[in-house]
Amino acid sequence: MKTTDELLQFIVNNNFSSPFDEITSKDKKTLISLYRQSTEPTFLTENQSQLLIRILNFYKKNFTQDHISLIDKPNWTRPFRILEHTKNVSISEEKNKIIIEFSYDKDIKKHVLSVLASTKGNYEMHGVGLITVDLNEKNVIIIVDQLKKNNFVFSPKIIEIYNNINSLLEKKQEILDTTVNFNEFFKERVLKDIQDNNLLDVKILDRRIRHQYKHDLQNNSKDLYFQIANRKSTNVHINRSFYTIQDILNHLQILERFPVLIILDSRNVDQCIDFTNQIATYPVVGSKGIYFRLDNNNEKNKEFNQIIKNNLLNVYLDNKTDIAVIGNSILPKFFIKSTWKPKSVISLTNGFRNNKAHVFCNDVDLKIYYNETAPMIGDLHEIV
Repeated sequence: MKTTDELLQFIVNNNFSSPFDEITSKDKKTLISLYRQSTEPTFLTENQSQLLIRILNFYKKNFTQDHISLIDKPNWTRPFRILEHTKNVSISEEKNKIIIEFSYDKDIKKHVLSVLASTKGNYEMHGVGLITVDLNEKNVIIIVDQLKKNNFVFSPKIIEIYNNINSLLEKKQEILDTTVNFNEFFKERVLKDIQDNNLLDVKILDRRIRHQYKHDLQNNSKDLYFQIANRKSTNVHINRSFYTIQDILNHLQILERFPVLIILDSRNVDQCIDFTNQIATYPVVGSKGIYFRLDNNNEKNKEFNQIIKNNLLNVYLDNKTDIAVIGNSILPKFFIKSTWKPKSVISLTNGFRNNKAHVFCNDVDLKIYYNETAPMIGDLHEIV
């Protein structure tokens, strides 16, 4: 084989046999999709080629030198497909997302990302020129007002929503943000969730996002529990270089933030082994469980599965579970059927917002991204 797309064809046609058998199911699906596109008359786009190289790079330590050379210095059978010049904004079929689509241009991308930094909620990048944003009133106003400067074309539906919002704003109705001052009603409701009155003011501060009240606490504490409680949004980034997973769990216990859902990167076996060992030794009142396994096709995967067995982490999920751990590739079906719900989430991958676990945790008011780099989310509070 002389080209990188021929290497892709070889991998798929040989059914991902050795040395390609460590590729995960999720990445296999992507590679199969790219292979099918490469056989079409229109071939791959440059962005698709970059995605292919990125995936193969992750596994290349197991490949032959001939394969590695086609990854390090890729070449292609045909020229890349050129995308038409596009700058569109529309509403998704589910009516819960704003879709921003544009042909790649460095300046346009920079402007779009600067606009998204002011939006409320999450945005997801599905490629360099395709982004989805949470559909809400604030985001509609920001995106239409800012992107019309770049001559984006807006669908009739989003223009209708935009005009309706502006009509209400002209009548001075408060529709973008609704908050109320903290009072005895909210205090009574919040106290039902608190067992220990120690640091009561901080715990009340921590729950203001969930119950939508204002509570100002004059405190310059550098303690992690206060930094979490004093967050400005649901999504929080904590730098893995400064805090251990035990640090975070300790401070979540102080805030009475258990049970906790932890999401590991199932493609990073070394990370899975390291953090499973740490979680296995972490003391809890109830139980803790690991609810995913790796294929027993190599020694490291077997080691991870054995740690779970040796430490009795293969327990049932129930309302006594303090710590539940899943992989980022799949949400077990029994989580949906269970009455167990987390009060906080720790994700070791910035891709958490792109999978079903994010939907499962949609009403959780504390989602911690525990990584060296912060995710690209418009509504994010960073703790260093």
